[in-house]
Amino acid sequence: MDFILLALLCLYLVALAVIAWYLRKQLRRFESRFEDFDALRFMPDRIQALAKEVESMQIDDVRNELEHIQSTLRRIEDLSVTPVASVVNSQLPRPQQLRSLVTRDLLSRDYADIVIHSTDEELSAEQVQISVTAKRNGASVNGVVTVDNEIIADIKLKAHYTTFP
Repeated sequence: MDFILLALLCLYLVALAVIAWYLRKQLRRFESRFEDFDALRFMPDRIQALAKEVESMQIDDVRNELEHIQSTLRRIEDLSVTPVASVVNSQLPRPQQLRSLVTRDLLSRDYADIVIHSTDEELSAEQVQISVTAKRNGASVNGVVTVDNEIIADIKLKAHYTTFP
């Protein structure tokens, strides 16, 4: 009987050793897989630093500057596409023709930084009132330019400055 108990105990110890060996092998395999994730250990710190950097950026200023650049590029495109003599008789879309016509006329009258606010739909009619903002002699002006059949009929621009009392 003692012999049977001893054999069972040895068999039990061998089974425990095999199970421990198998579990240790599985543990090493999982550890080797997780070694690839060591770089992620510092990820929370990096994310927090990135969040602080994004918060310190002034997104509205960047967005406003991009909008200003886009409007400037559109004005440059309107001016460069059409030569002076062929603004009226060109194959360009009517909104682009009118933008070019108004911009060239205002530039010849010493206005600078001309921005046309009218949309393409507003510029498709025969008689159009084009909303404009520009600068002249350092003063900001805005108003409307009336165009009738590719001819500038009227320019009503008003300066935005106050006079001293």
